[in-house]
Amino acid sequence: MISLKTLLMPACEKSFVPLLFLQLFFTVLPVSGQTVTTKYSSMVAVNKTYVIPKATSPVKIDAVLDEQVWRDALVVEMQNEIQPGDNVPAPVATRALLAYGKTDLYVAIQAYDPDPSQIRATFTDRDAIWYDDFAGIRIDTFNDSRNAFDFFCNPFGVQADQKVTSQNEDSSWNAIWESQGKITENGYTVEMAIPFSSIKYQSGKGEKMWGFEIARVYPRSARHILTVFPWDRNNNNSLSNLGKLVGFSGTTTGKNIEIDPTYSMVSSQERKNETSGRFIEQDRRLDPGFSARWGFTPNMTLSAAVNPDFSNIEADNAQMDINTRFALYYPERRPFFIEGAELFRTNMQAVYTRTLADPSGGLKMTGKAGKNDIGFFSARDEITNILLPGSQGSDNTSVGMQSTGSVMRYRRDVGATSMLGLLVTDREGEQYFNRLAGFDGDLKFTMKDRLTFQVLGSQTDYPTEVLNEFDQPGNTFGGSALDVSFVHSTKSYGMETSYRQVSPGFRADLGFMSQVGLRKIEASSWHNWNRDKGGWYNSISIGGGFEHMEDFSGRILGQSLGSFLNYHGPLQSNIYFCGNAMQQYYDSVTFDVVDFNYYAGIRPTGSLNLSMGGNVGDLIDYANTRPGKRFRINPSVEYKFGSHLVLETGYTFERLNVSGGRLYTANVSNMRLVYQFSKRSFLRTNLQYIDYHFNTILYKEEQDPENRRLGGQILYSYKLNARTVFYAGYSENYYGDQDIDLVKTNRTFFTKVGYAWMP
Repeated sequence: MISLKTLLMPACEKSFVPLLFLQLFFTVLPVSGQTVTTKYSSMVAVNKTYVIPKATSPVKIDAVLDEQVWRDALVVEMQNEIQPGDNVPAPVATRALLAYGKTDLYVAIQAYDPDPSQIRATFTDRDAIWYDDFAGIRIDTFNDSRNAFDFFCNPFGVQADQKVTSQNEDSSWNAIWESQGKITENGYTVEMAIPFSSIKYQSGKGEKMWGFEIARVYPRSARHILTVFPWDRNNNNSLSNLGKLVGFSGTTTGKNIEIDPTYSMVSSQERKNETSGRFIEQDRRLDPGFSARWGFTPNMTLSAAVNPDFSNIEADNAQMDINTRFALYYPERRPFFIEGAELFRTNMQAVYTRTLADPSGGLKMTGKAGKNDIGFFSARDEITNILLPGSQGSDNTSVGMQSTGSVMRYRRDVGATSMLGLLVTDREGEQYFNRLAGFDGDLKFTMKDRLTFQVLGSQTDYPTEVLNEFDQPGNTFGGSALDVSFVHSTKSYGMETSYRQVSPGFRADLGFMSQVGLRKIEASSWHNWNRDKGGWYNSISIGGGFEHMEDFSGRILGQSLGSFLNYHGPLQSNIYFCGNAMQQYYDSVTFDVVDFNYYAGIRPTGSLNLSMGGNVGDLIDYANTRPGKRFRINPSVEYKFGSHLVLETGYTFERLNVSGGRLYTANVSNMRLVYQFSKRSFLRTNLQYIDYHFNTILYKEEQDPENRRLGGQILYSYKLNARTVFYAGYSENYYGDQDIDLVKTNRTFFTKVGYAWMP
């Protein structure tokens, strides 16, 4: 019930761990090497402005800093620790060297370590270095404290990159750049060349000013984050803490054209009678795809795709789909939609591109001109998936028709760090449309006070079969939505209040809004304690909140009081506890619900990570409209066998008891084993097993007593860069129930080749 996701969710969900550190500032990359002198090292003004020199010699990216460019480079030192200490002296020495050429930004980082044997480094896939030592640079290329790019490396040169706004980080974004790392007798060194064609920046031939920060993550018993500049925790916009780089005259993005042909081959078979009979061919495809990106100015990009590869090579993790009311959410991973995704992100999720399930082609333009952010995309979808929201639950359906989904976005910078924006979406098919328009704002009145709002209106006309099957309002119908949130935060305490109102007829068919017909108000507050040096804790947070939700007739849908405790201590330990006392309305009955959820995790070494989460308390049995008692436990283990082999296991067990006895028992297991040959290639096996047991006597409607599913995948991957890739793999699925043992139901062979050509 507490709405402070940035404070609570990282403690509970492993996938948010990078965000925890990045929101405290931003994650940091590794460097090491020899001492380098520079004639620019003293050119620092009181306003944290540095002059970056132009490279006068070629640079070879090999983590050996022996070229003339590094002797002439700007040198900055990371003297601050911003976590767990609050702007205290850094425990180890780190220096960064910066220069630029005509087409690239050059960065080298020397990360010194008193005991290099303790350096945590693994060969892993890109964007998976968050638990290693690592270091890198953040650059705000428009110098507007609103958007930035992060480029990180671990000691082996494995890359991680992401786009950043003042409130969010998106590591799904991938750029093409060079990096190398090396562990030395004094620590480690990383070296990077970042092409200007891989980022957007203000156009013009003269000198430019960029925001920047260099940072390093030094994980030992505590996870130390080291930076060049102090961080003001009383500032609710982390990008305002950046220093300034002056230079970059005479740079060019070149032709700034990228052409990405892909070729996918899929052969899929399934049993003739689902669980019996011989295998018959279901699908055999040889799919050539083509996409292209043209940066026609340094700050504007046009992308197009014809029969592109929109498939997800990496399967979604299994989620428990038993006794749920609302649709499950899955993250977007497809490259075409990831480009510029931060521009389309708003308070209410009116744009969710996974709604476009099987596009045959698309067109997109994103960029920034002065104070104006502009974005547009349109994609033709071969099928039409529709999310059907309600006040007490949601449904979904798939309509076998083509449709076209289009989104237009405009945003204007206001003042130093505020923004106002417009959003329009349109989805059209035969006898079907959904149109949405509205405006939004992100207003920062002071460093501590932030107001966000969004107002939307929609019109919808569903196909006849959807109207009849799902009891929708009628032919053409409309609705509106409003969301307002105010946050006051400092380094020690904060509070947030929000109000959301969504009318019953509102639809966002290109978004993910699974609940409509509600008015909701929330209020919460918290207090933080941070310890600078050792002891039994690094940080402690406590807080609580209130939520009230009702439908448009004034009927209370739910209200709750809750409190939480979040602890971080030695050995990177984390303990989180949250309790809620609630009233929930469902199917004409009001239920009293008391629920407790918890999480505990520890990383005693660089090789081992242990965690345990779960829930205990009341849960409504939605299938039969009655109270129940839930017990859920969710342990996970990650172990690294040296620097190449990693085993990850996760398990979720849940049971629900009702007045007549045990209603169901659910088990969901995941296991992943990855051998990383180098920073470019790996072999991965993945298993997911689901086992549900139901007490059929306790169900009002017919229910199978058992349901089991097993899925497996083996995948080989080679990535020369983010888009020059080769994949080959095999997957199969099994099904079982009370009458049959697990039997293989389908199998798929697949391969994909992608090439990034930059003429």
